[in-house]
Amino acid sequence: MKSAWLLMLCLVGAPSIAQVCTPSIEEHSASRSATFRPHSSVFEACDVSEKAYRQVIRNWLQTRPSSSTSLSSLSLGRAEAFPWISRYLADAALQRPEWGRSISRGSPGEHNSFVADLLSEPTFLKRLDEPFDGTTYTVVGVSVEKVLIGKAREHASAVAPPAARVPFDAQLWLRVAPRK
Repeated sequence: MKSAWLLMLCLVGAPSIAQVCTPSIEEHSASRSATFRPHSSVFEACDVSEKAYRQVIRNWLQTRPSSSTSLSSLSLGRAEAFPWISRYLADAALQRPEWGRSISRGSPGEHNSFVADLLSEPTFLKRLDEPFDGTTYTVVGVSVEKVLIGKAREHASAVAPPAARVPFDAQLWLRVAPRK
């Protein structure tokens, strides 16, 4: 009886497993922020490609009423939901001598600052800003908290020493401002 019930539960739940990820932007009324949602269901884990990131933001900005509240930030949530961001963090940290020498063993505040600086470097900031091009907004920086650190061999593209650890996940917010 118990196994029949579990089978029924699995069959009923099966369609949700096959659902396609549907990223979207959720506006916060009376707030100057919005949230990027990788999927309409909070129970679905979805990866957001760089192409999907660009398309969702571009579509949102094009259909956003001009009477909407002015934006100051866009929450992306976890970097791990954006594999291209997560991989960038891991790879960039391996290239920075200061990460391996001291920051990797530093405080959570040092990790947050380091990751925010990596993501706010002009070259990467340009990638984050690409879907805002041609709009009234531009990405001016990234705010970070709750950085997670893991084994480089699991998160980085490059070969790393066996004990090397790198940042691969964090809560992310794009800081946006009016384009000048």
